[in-house]
Amino acid sequence: MKSPFVIKDVNLLLWQMFILTFPFYLLPSGLPRISDFFLVAIAIRLLARGHFKVLPESRIAIKFLWLFVGYVFLNNSFYALKLTDSLAVQTFLFYIHNGMSVALVFVLYSEYGKKFLTSSYWAISVCVVIQFCLGIRDIGNPARATIFFNNPNQLGYFSLIAAAMVAYLARVAQPKTWQVTSLFFICLTLSLISLSKAAIIGVLIMLVFYGLRSPGVLAIIVALGFALFAAFPDAISVLDRAEARLSGIGTQSDDNAEGRGYNRIWENAQYLAFGASEADQTRWTRSGRQELHSVFGTLIFAYGFIGCALIGTFFYFCLRGQGYDAYPFISIASYGFTHQGLRFTLLWTLLAVSWCVAAELRKRPQPEPSGSRDLALAPA
Repeated sequence: MKSPFVIKDVNLLLWQMFILTFPFYLLPSGLPRISDFFLVAIAIRLLARGHFKVLPESRIAIKFLWLFVGYVFLNNSFYALKLTDSLAVQTFLFYIHNGMSVALVFVLYSEYGKKFLTSSYWAISVCVVIQFCLGIRDIGNPARATIFFNNPNQLGYFSLIAAAMVAYLARVAQPKTWQVTSLFFICLTLSLISLSKAAIIGVLIMLVFYGLRSPGVLAIIVALGFALFAAFPDAISVLDRAEARLSGIGTQSDDNAEGRGYNRIWENAQYLAFGASEADQTRWTRSGRQELHSVFGTLIFAYGFIGCALIGTFFYFCLRGQGYDAYPFISIASYGFTHQGLRFTLLWTLLAVSWCVAAELRKRPQPEPSGSRDLALAPA
């Protein structure tokens, strides 16, 4: 069997290592991870040989992304000086890093094309299998699992983003249905042991959308479930704990708009035009909660209508024309209403990958309308 890892192309191998090592948080959140060094290595190699080109049709998306990053810089710099808060500078660095990851996806795709996408598929597939093997020990553990992440929500978010990457990349790699379904099952299992309510619901939504197009998915899921319960009898307790978590939606102290921090939006509506930045978030809350636990809430409150217009345009150009195939982002959007996942690098790379997959599929020859050839050859 041919190795799924691209040994001869160093840049692709470094990219695969970025994906493989992403779940290993060996330092506290906010500090560099192993995976970050692989991204930097790719950037250095590309710059050293002067090859940093992208496809012309992708430039409009990249342009609006960097306009947004530039606005984040101006916004946070202003409040860093006003509030003497260095956190604003650190926040800007997150967006620089994630912007670089998006740019690298477009550059690698422009150079390697389909090979980049298939190598990404195998990397994320091996990655989730490794995480499943590492997470087996937590199946019978009543506590929320983290594996090598710093908190359970990071594991849950990873399971959701990984499932979305599988859904996209499988359209190019074209593996068997049972293989894709198995990866979805693993991502669902990871979300279950993390006990992240939003992640569990999100992966289930993706499974439903995938199953509508792929007959036999339900049967494969049931078979895999029985196999898991047979191998690990404690696995049934995971379902019990997940059911308890999901049944408690709406009863916990943070299961409301104020608990997630949304109230600061309408209580400080004067900031909606330009944004209040992500600096010194303790100034907005009376309850002690700092971060606004929402992707959309953070964007509108921290960066205002201007920032939202810029990043929204980037999203639009990434997802334009995808239609039904963009269903993974329904799950990601639902997660984003209750969690702040903007600093998660894999989210940004997924957006760029979704554009690359759509671009690759557009290269395929379209089937001719029925009877068109016969009409063309018919005598006058």
